[in-house]
Amino acid sequence: MARPIRIQLPDAFYHVVSRGHRDESIFADETDQARFLDTLGETCARTRWRVHAFVLMPNHFHLLIQTPNANLVDGMKWMLGTYTVRYNVRHRFRGHLFAGRYRSQLVAPSGEYLEAVADYIHLNPDRSGLVNASQPLRQYPWSSLRYELHIEAAPKWFAHGAKAQDAAALEARLEGSRGQAPSSLFESIRRGWCFGDDSFRQDMHERINARAGTHAGEASASAAEANAEGLVIKALAKLGWSEVDLCSRPKGDGRKLALAQRLRRETTMTVKWIAARLAMGTAGYLNHLLYWDRRGTKPHAGDEKAPRTQRKTTPSTLPRVATDIIQTTDAESVPFVFDTAFD
Repeated sequence: MARPIRIQLPDAFYHVVSRGHRDESIFADETDQARFLDTLGETCARTRWRVHAFVLMPNHFHLLIQTPNANLVDGMKWMLGTYTVRYNVRHRFRGHLFAGRYRSQLVAPSGEYLEAVADYIHLNPDRSGLVNASQPLRQYPWSSLRYELHIEAAPKWFAHGAKAQDAAALEARLEGSRGQAPSSLFESIRRGWCFGDDSFRQDMHERINARAGTHAGEASASAAEANAEGLVIKALAKLGWSEVDLCSRPKGDGRKLALAQRLRRETTMTVKWIAARLAMGTAGYLNHLLYWDRRGTKPHAGDEKAPRTQRKTTPSTLPRVATDIIQTTDAESVPFVFDTAFD
């Protein structure tokens, strides 16, 4: 697949591929593969992506995702970076895991093109010889085909599964495609930055030309910050706080901490941004609070300078209202601001 023009659109479909550094493995075992899917789920919770198909291969992965907001770059940066850290910590490695920038391809939203990309993804284990001719594709454990065929329950971030009456037809179509020469549609998937009919391509070209010269990432950053700001405003209203109240409260206030945890969980904003927005001191101080809050404990006063093994801990209790902030449902959240600009 060709290197992409950096385009981010609201409510767009993308075929995304990322390979291991020097084409090396990105999964050492099934624990890594499960951890990657967990990280993908966390990314979807932060970005509101919907995954329509995926496959995990030994040295790369494919995704077919829908981005309600124009945040492909932010989401991929967070997901690849977070999984890399988790992989390196587990295996005691350092350095890059993925080979530079991922590759992305815009996909036309019509059924024919989405279906072709999903089939291309689900057939990947067959083309790579990970399932032999006597094995059905459904036996490959790290593909969304198992959700489509209702072999496993789909997670909430997966967009859909085939209806029960359609699952057999889907499986028959895929099995019938095995061993055949690649179709013209599949060749187009491998080559282009844009997969769709002439009308879709023309529309994409016009939108690219209209944005010529715009700083890459600007629209995405604006949309991500607008979403985070909306969560802060909603939480302040629930607490009955003004901006003055927010700034006058102690930087370690439990309600601020609860909101910081939610911003970390549901947005792609940095700890530095969150610390500044909530008047919680430095990024290092906030990271310290977040670490102990995740553990469910907190250091005694004065213990911060003691060696980690000597620190005493006591159960941490947050005000009830802090828990309410954490548990606010998505439906109660301020909606994403959809920016029609792209880069």
